[in-house]
Formats: sequence, structure tokens, C-alpha cells
Amino acid sequence: MISREAKMVEKTIRSIGVNNFTRKIVLTPLRLSKYLEPPKSIFKKHEVQVYEVLGRKCVNVKSAQNAAKHIMYFHGGAYSAQATKPHWSLVDYMLTNAPLEVTFVNYPLAPEHKCPETIEMAKAAYKEAFTGSNQEIILMGDSAGGGLAMAIAQVIEKEDIMPKPAKIVMLSPWLDVSMDDELPQALAESDPVLDNETLKEAGENYAGDMDTKDFRCSPIYGEFSGEWQMALFTGTHDILNYQSNKLKEIYKDSGRLTFYEYEDMLHVWMLFPIPEAKDAKEQIMEYIGK
Repeated sequence: MISREAKMVEKTIRSIGVNNFTRKIVLTPLRLSKYLEPPKSIFKKHEVQVYEVLGRKCVNVKSAQNAAKHIMYFHGGAYSAQATKPHWSLVDYMLTNAPLEVTFVNYPLAPEHKCPETIEMAKAAYKEAFTGSNQEIILMGDSAGGGLAMAIAQVIEKEDIMPKPAKIVMLSPWLDVSMDDELPQALAESDPVLDNETLKEAGENYAGDMDTKDFRCSPIYGEFSGEWQMALFTGTHDILNYQSNKLKEIYKDSGRLTFYEYEDMLHVWMLFPIPEAKDAKEQIMEYIGK
């Protein structure tokens, strides 16, 4: 049974028509700079370095010197919207609860920029952060950022870039921007945040001239030869839940995917102020610490 707080959040989201707001910010995004860098509270608590890679801001945040684990984080937003305060709150939570280093990547966004530019910048950021590193590398992201984490892992494997990531953590990931699979009607009706039409249009904006089923756009169609371990968090009221279960089926006999499915949870619920988010974040930290 879901918490009272979660029920209230979902009721509020449905009553104000958040899916219409989502469509607007995804397809006609504003370009603000408010959260390209973390809130001031993070500067006060942790060591922060801001630098540029191919003209885009990356932010390195450390909660400990010589941290053994280094997370590269890609934010969600349908490859179109910028990072938000809840993204930084999650980063702060992780840094507060473990000795970590986190590199937050503000990658190029659609519709101005397309998938090849995003992949090249993310790849360059990876090389900048990890060349010569002996840390355990963890690629992590929510929604589109979760798909990008998986896509970059596949690019790294394909191009034999060293060192390789050890883990991928995906939160409500968008793994197939084509949205071509038949969407279960019950799932479409249960998601008050996202809709198939908006996602399909956003996916086409991101792909540009590329095939939307190119693995760099839609990593569900890529090769899974890398040796990374994975954790995937999905909710049953998330329109992308069926994509997560499709990936689960691909990896079912590998022993490499730890799958967390939360009943009745919405898209990226772990960023909401609800008890289920606390549970998920504790599981994320447990997985990262393994």
C-alpha cells in the first residue's frame, strides 16, 4: 500500500494537469541558468569545482578527498529540459550519506542540439573525469538521463574507452525514444506526468536525422556486451515502466541487473517528498556501496 503522502502527491498532480505542463516545458523549453550550478547550500557543504567541456558546464562535487567511488550523473528532462533543484537535492543526499565524488553533466539539449552532439559531449566529459582514474566509476541518471547513462556505457564499450564503468544506476529510465512499442492502455492511463505523444515528439526532436532506434538515442536496441552491473528503479504508474521491464527481460539470466519495481509509483518518484522516495534513495545508497 502506498503512503498517504504519495496518494496526495498523485492526486494533486492529476488535479492540476501536470502532463500538459510537462508537454510545454519539453517541447517549448525555456533556457534558464538557475540550476546549471548547484544551490549555494551545496557549495557550503562540499568541495565544488565548475568547469567546461565542449562549451558545456560540468560540476564536480566531493564529499571526501580520494573518494573510492565516482558517480557521473545525467539529469532527466526528455533531453530537452534543464536540471532542476530536485536533481541537486538527490546529489546532495548521496554526498551527505557516503564518501563520494559526483560529476554532474549539463549536456546539450534538444531541440537546438541533437543526439550526436549530446553523445560527443558526454563522452568528452567522461574522458575528462576518468582518464587515468582508479576509482569505481558509476554512471547514473533519471529519465532521459538514465537512458543517456546506458547509451554512454555502450559507446564506451564499442570504442574501447578506458577505464570502463563498473555500475549503471537508472531511475525511471527512458530507454527507447522511438516509443514504437504498443503501449498498454492501463499504463498510459495511470501516468499523470507523461504521455506517449509528447515523448514521441521529444524523441524525434532529440534524434534529428538519426534513426530513433539508433542505440545512441535508444539504448534498448544496443549491444549489452559490457561487464557493468546495473540497478534499475521503476514505478508501475510510470508510462516508461514497460521499457524497464523489457530491459529486465533482456538481462533476466545474466545476474547483472538488480530490478526495483515500486507499486503505484509515478515517473521519477524518488525525487518527490514522499516516504517511498526515502526508501528508494536508501536502496540506491546500498547498491552504490556494494
